[in-house]
Amino acid sequence: MQYPKPIQTLIDFFRTLPGVGTKTAERFVLHLVGIPDKQRIEFAKAIHEIQNVLHRCRLCSRIDTHDPCAICADGRRDQSIICVVSDQQDVMAIEKTNECRDRDCPVHGYLKTHGRFFEGSRRRSGSEAARERNPGPRGMADQAVV
Repeated sequence: MQYPKPIQTLIDFFRTLPGVGTKTAERFVLHLVGIPDKQRIEFAKAIHEIQNVLHRCRLCSRIDTHDPCAICADGRRDQSIICVVSDQQDVMAIEKTNECRDRDCPVHGYLKTHGRFFEGSRRRSGSEAARERNPGPRGMADQAVV
C-alpha cells in the first residue's frame, strides 16, 4: 500500500536532504500531518522565505537577508584578510567563536589548486581556517594556512 500522493511527494522531497532516509522522511511528513494547522502554515512560510528573503552576497556568496551580507558590510573587519572556508556551515562555526575579525569567504565545496596555490602551506592546529594573505600576481595567495 502506498501513501496518498501529497504525502509521498513530501516523503520523496525529504529523502533528498542530506542524512535523511525513507523512514526518517516518513516520520517528518507524518509529524507534519499531525501538527496543528497553524504550525504547518508557519513551517510552509519558513520554506517560502528561503526563496523570497534569502540571497547570496555578491562579494562572498554567503547566504543572508542583505546584499552585501552582514559580514562583508561590517566596517570593523580587516578587509585585507580573507578567511576561506568550505561552506556556509563553516562560516557559522567560525563566527560563533567571535575570534575571526576578517571576512569569511565560503567556496561551497572545494578549492581548485591550480598548481602554486598551496606552495609553502603549513598545517595549523585548532579552529584556524584556511587564510589567504597579501594576494600576489593573478590573485594567487602569497601565503596559505590550511
